[in-house]
Amino acid sequence: MFRFRIAALLIVVMAIVAGTAQAASRPASVATYAGITAEAAYLSGRPVSVDCSVTPLEWRQALTANGLDAADADEYYGFSLIPEGQMYLSPYVCQGLLLGASSVTPADELQVAWSVDVLIHESTHLGKFTYNEALAEGCARAGLPAELHRLFQVAYHSPQMRALTLDAAAFRSTQGAVYRGGTCT
Repeated sequence: MFRFRIAALLIVVMAIVAGTAQAASRPASVATYAGITAEAAYLSGRPVSVDCSVTPLEWRQALTANGLDAADADEYYGFSLIPEGQMYLSPYVCQGLLLGASSVTPADELQVAWSVDVLIHESTHLGKFTYNEALAEGCARAGLPAELHRLFQVAYHSPQMRALTLDAAAFRSTQGAVYRGGTCT
């Protein structure tokens, strides 16, 4: 009876330790703005601040305040002030990250995939201290499946992963030449 209690106690302790280790390896939830900031810091490997615009007006104001043309607000999904460690994300991207954290439905796949791509892209700018758009997009392209799996538990080689990565690739093809041809190094 004594051996049974010790064995049962060891099983409980091992389960607690395993659960704690597993929780520590889980990513921050991007279901909140604080979680989006934590994920950007994780991806960039440095402390960063993220400004998630909620409305198109806020987004245009953020662009204008940083010397970008608010008339082109639909052309920008994110930008970063690299030395300051400051990332700005559009309402489309922030909403896509929040959607993905709740569940990735077929209707939301394009927005979720592109939002994760932009998060990785901007985090690459901040982490590598680079203004090179092709490099940042190359890293986003290479890191997208792992980040979709990490954030939303999308299974590798699943139809959903295939759909998400194809959606991001289709969206990426609409971007200018400055974003193409990069390799993540």
